[in-house]
Amino acid sequence: MSKPEHLKELERGVGHWNKWRREKHKDIDLSNIIIVAANLNSANLSNVNLKNANLENANLSDANLENANLENANLNNAQIWCADLQGVSLRNATLKHANLSITYLESANLTGADLSYTNLTGADLSNANLTGANLTGADMRNTNLSNTNFKDANLSKTNLIDANISSAELNNTNLNQAIFHDSKSWNRKTKTTSTDFFQTIRSLLSVFKRNG
Repeated sequence: MSKPEHLKELERGVGHWNKWRREKHKDIDLSNIIIVAANLNSANLSNVNLKNANLENANLSDANLENANLENANLNNAQIWCADLQGVSLRNATLKHANLSITYLESANLTGADLSYTNLTGADLSNANLTGANLTGADMRNTNLSNTNFKDANLSKTNLIDANISSAELNNTNLNQAIFHDSKSWNRKTKTTSTDFFQTIRSLLSVFKRNG
């Protein structure tokens, strides 16, 4: 169960929470919390235990969730764009209609997760494990899927235009009605592809976070 004193600190606002995290606290337990539609923009939730948490409709944009435990969490309709979820565990989590655009999910564990109709444009899912995940209707344009494990996953009706699927594991993957056609360049004048565009944004965000 979550520790009430930890939840109390979070409820005081993101500014206070981030300062509190910097001063001390590593072993944070927010498992089973219910904070629907919470504004957690830019919150430092790295390494936090959020197992079974209900974060439906929450704003987690630009948040740091690196190595957090979000197993079985409810993140339906959540705004998680530009967030850092490297190494996060989202086993059996639900993220239906969530916005994960330009999000770092490198080496994340999404085994059995429900990502149906999720926005993953420009996200980095390299080396992630999506075994048995449901990505029906997901928008994965310009997404980095190199070395991603999609074994037994459902990618039906997904948009994979300009996605990098080099060395991805697609054993027994459902790709019925998935879209693979290459799109036109993002900027004809500079010949910059949309993939290059999103990679540039990710790089800039990384620099800002390091310097911030």
